[in-house]
Amino acid sequence: PDWLREGLRYAPLAALAAGTAAGGEPVSAPIYAVCTNGKRDICCAKHGLPLYQALRQQAGDQVWQCSHIGGHRFAGTCVVLPQGQYYGRLTPDQAADLVRAAQADSILLGHSRGRADLSAPVQAADYYLREHSGQTARTAFTLQSHTQEGDHWHVVFTAAGGQRHTVTLLQTPSEVPIIADSQEAQGKHLPQYRLIAIG
Repeated sequence: PDWLREGLRYAPLAALAAGTAAGGEPVSAPIYAVCTNGKRDICCAKHGLPLYQALRQQAGDQVWQCSHIGGHRFAGTCVVLPQGQYYGRLTPDQAADLVRAAQADSILLGHSRGRADLSAPVQAADYYLREHSGQTARTAFTLQSHTQEGDHWHVVFTAAGGQRHTVTLLQTPSEVPIIADSQEAQGKHLPQYRLIAIG
């Protein structure tokens, strides 16, 4: 069909979600999109291409090259779909671990950069809670609420067993300027979220 030739911006998304679109076939296994866009940032080509090649050995056609997913300073970067789980600072040696985690619907916590459907403070709270509890299953926690009081965030999750957890964070600018990509001459003080308490 025309939309397959023209690209995703022409895709009939509603029909695809309903399983009624013509062309293509459903995919149930995870898709690994690795940023290899050297024109956007040389780090993504330098670290992304070896990661892509290593992942292809593990998951074959489920591994794609993509143009830009942000976070160049974390290269090699990857997003696992449809979970929307972002990863950074991945090396080819970690390809097998990433595939095992994704196939188990789990998170490779040491390299997690958060999830596409969560805001920055909620992603930070989710990470701290998983690090604290040791729970890496993607469905281990469900977001209930998040509220901001000045520089503090209070993020409430419910565990799979029903227990509630409140993660309190302090939002501060980074102590040192952070260079977001290799083309920046000067860094910026970016927001960071420091753990205050888990209750």
